[in-house]
Amino acid sequence: MAVGEEGELIEKGPSVALGYLNRPEDTKDAFRDGWLYTGDQSTMDGNGFFYVTGRKKELIKYKGYNIAPRMLEEILYKYPAVYMCAAVGKKHEELGEIPWALFR
Repeated sequence: MAVGEEGELIEKGPSVALGYLNRPEDTKDAFRDGWLYTGDQSTMDGNGFFYVTGRKKELIKYKGYNIAPRMLEEILYKYPAVYMCAAVGKKHEELGEIPWALFR
């Protein structure tokens, strides 16, 4: 990728895991030819520093609906007691994913 161009961040090296424990399908999706495809969208500046700009698979899939985590986070930020937050999807057998929020 060219400097400043956005793309998926991939990693390779001795400190990168070999896969996910007891999760062969997730390992197959994320690890290819020794590279870890992180799912993070990022850019690189002229000094070689990387900046994460978003997630490749950002949507939470709940009961067939696609929910943008940012939408949930914006609602939480309206509360004065919430300093920072992140919305994520937690896998659920029947519902697909359940929206979860982590906040401080």
